[in-house]
Amino acid sequence: EMPSGFFGAPHAMTAAEVEEVVARFAHAAKVCAECGFDGVQLHAAHGYLLSSFLNPRANNRASLFGEGDPYHAGELTRRARPLMDAVRAVRAACGPAFCISVKLNSADFQEGGLTADEAREVALALQREGVDLLELTGGNYESGIYFDETSANPASLAEKRQSAGKRESTRLREAYFLEYAVGIRAALDAAAPPTLPLLVT
Repeated sequence: EMPSGFFGAPHAMTAAEVEEVVARFAHAAKVCAECGFDGVQLHAAHGYLLSSFLNPRANNRASLFGEGDPYHAGELTRRARPLMDAVRAVRAACGPAFCISVKLNSADFQEGGLTADEAREVALALQREGVDLLELTGGNYESGIYFDETSANPASLAEKRQSAGKRESTRLREAYFLEYAVGIRAALDAAAPPTLPLLVT
């Protein structure tokens, strides 16, 4: 149970409420632009709202609203729609010169959650939308943020890192999700340019 006083009682968002949230993302970004900021980041990771839509384990809208719900978990394109709509709305509100970054899970690292393959598809869709920067991270507050499933075989991972010419202690300090970034980078490069820059948490 969530401690009272810290969280409101949750309820399933209607389609109209999802649209309102998208509009709020655009409004907030426009305020930032008017205040002199060069860009914003949309947080679609770690189990927050946009991430919860992407996560089939959390997104049970089909059971609540039926297969006709535009955001339900049956299809990745539907689960990703709130994120894509937010990106488009921010771009429309702020213009082509305004930088849009997205923070995306490379995987949710939990059974039934967003997979690495699905994250790669979302990254490709974000590239098609003209996002300026993609930050890769992983996990959520249920599965454990920054958990990397490759750590299940630390000897193999250490061997890979040593073969790259850097000390293991250096590699461990640098980034959590390099292995996932390599796969996503390859998929982005294989698609039509321009390629989307990646930032690894």
